[in-house]
Amino acid sequence: MEPPTGSGEVAGSSNKADAALGYRYWTGKPGDGVEAPAPKPVPKKLSQEELAQTAQAGPSSGGSAWNKAGTWEERNLTAWGKDRLGELLKELDEISFPEGRARVTEMSSCTGDATQFFVRGKRRCGYHFEIDLKWKGTFKEEEVTGMLKIPEAAFGELDEVTVETTFDSSKVLTTDSKVSIRTAFSALVPAIVERLSIFEEELKER
Repeated sequence: MEPPTGSGEVAGSSNKADAALGYRYWTGKPGDGVEAPAPKPVPKKLSQEELAQTAQAGPSSGGSAWNKAGTWEERNLTAWGKDRLGELLKELDEISFPEGRARVTEMSSCTGDATQFFVRGKRRCGYHFEIDLKWKGTFKEEEVTGMLKIPEAAFGELDEVTVETTFDSSKVLTTDSKVSIRTAFSALVPAIVERLSIFEEELKER
C-alpha cells in the first residue's frame, strides 16, 4: 500500500487521530470543524448609575473602589490643602505694638504639596508647604504693609514652625518699630501651629 500523498491527507489524518485522543489544535484556518477564536471584548463606558454603585462598593478605609485590596494608592490633595490653609491662616488674630496694629489679610502664595496614601489598607498622609501671608496695619496712623513668611510647614514637624516678617517700602517705619512688629508677629507662632494642627487632622480624614 502506497503512503498517502498531499498535505491535506496528512493534516486530515492528524486531525482524526487528535480528535480520537481528545486533542484540539488551531491551524489558523477556521472551518472544517476548527473553531474560530472568540471575539475580543469591547470596552464599555459605565453609566452614571453604574459609577455611583462602584463608588459605594469601595473599601471602608477610604481608598478608591478599584483598589479593594488596598495595596497602594496615592491621592494628590495639594489644591484642597492650599485653599484650606488660606482659610485657616486668614483667621489669625490682630497684633498690636507701640503706636500701631496689624493683621494678616490673605495668603499670597503657597508652594509645596499635600498627599494622602493608602498602603495595605492603612491611611497615611503628609504635606510640605512654604507659605507667604500678606499683612496690613497702621503705625502712627499711617498704613504699613508687608509679608509674614512661614518658611516650612510640614506634617509632624509643627514644633519647628517659625515665621519671618518683611516690610514693604515705608518712610514711616523706624528700626525700633520694625523690631516691635517682628516681635508681635512672632508671638503668633502658637496660633499658627494650632491652625496647622487642625489642617493635619482634616487631611487625615479627607
